[in-house]
Amino acid sequence: MNDKQSVIVIGGGIAGLTAGFKLKKAGWDVKVLEANSQIGGPIQTVLSEGFLAELGPNTILETSPKVTQLVTEVGLDDQKIYADATSSKRFLVRDKRPHALPSSPGGILTTPLFSTKAKFVMVKELFTSS
Repeated sequence: MNDKQSVIVIGGGIAGLTAGFKLKKAGWDVKVLEANSQIGGPIQTVLSEGFLAELGPNTILETSPKVTQLVTEVGLDDQKIYADATSSKRFLVRDKRPHALPSSPGGILTTPLFSTKAKFVMVKELFTSS
């Protein structure tokens, strides 16, 4: 007889995978269900015609000790890649064209790339401590 508690996590995106990892670590019997053929939710890496493209979020700001701790716990410390200082300009492809991402709080507020809601969330993140 299995005395372990069982749980099913719906969704294999970053939140579902993190929940599954934490529950498994706490001793639960965990099954993560994902509707798509790949896990990761919107976080995907695609290699096409010799080019590497990151789809969805592709960076983690280590502004929270909890984020740093999670990266360590799941064994990804050796996978960290820090941005080269000479590559400070970032781009977002929209309508098949690259658009420079804003590099300042003022730029976040004025760019047409993000919705009002997204701008609010980004500005709020600048002032949130974990």
